[in-house]
Order: sequence, then C-alpha cells, then structure tokens
Amino acid sequence: MNARLQVNEVMTRKILGVGLEDSVRKAFSIMSEKRIRHLPVTDNYGSVIGILSDRDLYRAMTPQPVHTFDDEPFNFDSSLKVKDFMSWPALSVGENESLPQVAERFIREKISAFLVTNPKGLYVGIITTDDLLRVLAAQEVQKQPQVRLLMNQYWDHVDLG
Repeated sequence: MNARLQVNEVMTRKILGVGLEDSVRKAFSIMSEKRIRHLPVTDNYGSVIGILSDRDLYRAMTPQPVHTFDDEPFNFDSSLKVKDFMSWPALSVGENESLPQVAERFIREKISAFLVTNPKGLYVGIITTDDLLRVLAAQEVQKQPQVRLLMNQYWDHVDLG
C-alpha cells in the first residue's frame, strides 16, 4: 500500500448517522438502502459518541420462523434502540495519517471502521477496510493490464453512492 497516501485522500466525507434513541430498524433501513456497514451515533446534542456496525445489528435481529420471498427473513423488536447495540467510544484516526498506519490499527484493534477527525478534532469523515481494499485493488490494476480490464468491468457495476 502506498505509504504516501493519507486518510483524507480515500475517506468518505459524506457520512450518514443515527441518533442514540433511534430504532435499530431505522439504522438497518439506512444501511440497507445506502449499502453501507457503519453509522456514527450521535447523542441528543449532535455529538458523536459511538458507531453502529452491521455486526452490531446482527445481534439485534430475531429470526422469523417462516417467511416468503416478499418478507424479510428477520425482524427487529420495536423496543430495541441503537444505544443498546452500538460500540463506544467511537474510535478515530486523523485525516493526515498514512494508510499503512491506519491499516495497522485496523489489524491491531480488530475493527473495520474509524471515524476521521481534522486537526481541530472535528469529525470530517469515515474510513473503512473497504476503502483500503479499493486502494490496494487500484494499485494492482495499475501494475497488471489484465487485472485493469477485470476491475474496470467490476467497478462499472458497483454502486458506491
């Protein structure tokens, strides 16, 4: 991985979030609709206090005994809130940290997302292991023409938005 690349060059700047008191169903809907796996969690004052991952939501799911193709194969108890399943405190990295440093932290801390802060300590984005994999894949594409063709075909079909 390119040691010169920094977090601010690959992070996602437009981040969605959920409130502490929001239902896990709402969080699941946002993640499903936007095809993302992490949501920052804010308190009643708008301060980021944690993060909710798709793995956290899996713990909140209850299987349905029988379902049809029109039904979802799981359900959420309507009383379950984001605060009951989120991870806290939210871990962060600086926007000017190098990607290899961040990759080492992902491995060491066994997590798949960090919120990104600017030098003033304000949250400005999120970086995930998927972002690092995109960088690694792009570097391989540049090295090998046959991989470039396959990756271009793949990225043409991926909705990142």
